[in-house]
Amino acid sequence: MRASLYKDACVLLRQARILFVIIVLFAVLGGTAWAAFATWYAALLPITAPAYDERARWDFYAAGLPYARRDLVLGKYVLSWVSIAAAAVLSLLGQAVLSLFRGGGDLAELVAAMPLIVSAPLLLTAVLLPILFRYGVERGRMVFYGLIAAFAAVCFLLFRDEPGASGVGGLPLAVGLLAVAVVGTVVSIRCSIRVYTPKRG
Repeated sequence: MRASLYKDACVLLRQARILFVIIVLFAVLGGTAWAAFATWYAALLPITAPAYDERARWDFYAAGLPYARRDLVLGKYVLSWVSIAAAAVLSLLGQAVLSLFRGGGDLAELVAAMPLIVSAPLLLTAVLLPILFRYGVERGRMVFYGLIAAFAAVCFLLFRDEPGASGVGGLPLAVGLLAVAVVGTVVSIRCSIRVYTPKRG
């Protein structure tokens, strides 16, 4: 799995630099809404990787290499977790720096909202990755756009009032959504492993 992760990292660093720039930009702007956008764009990285795999016919080559199907699938999920966590940490650091100059409780609000912020991209990848593994990137593109629109609408409803964003639904809602995201990810991994079949030509 480490080799698969290394391959994805090299491809993304070379082909998706603009996406990294967008993630960093959103992360350092400060605020819960911008942090949410940063984590969503981070979730695009493991979704973008299969697109490059299809273009390069990576499945065809992987079928002839000593890769277990489980490792190929888990690599995309680990990439997702690392990307989302990195965007979340970068957002917190950016907000901490801004708080030093502006003062106030913006950092505390972002920390309180972080479970809710992280839950959305985790659910996004949990729902989408099995579809991409089963049908491919091109056929799953419409599902992807629909999910992005749905999550964007949820983000707007939850974070449109910035001062109270961290208190939307309270801590129980945030923890509950995070638990749903974790359980959904476990189910998603099992589904992805079951439906993914490397193409052999």
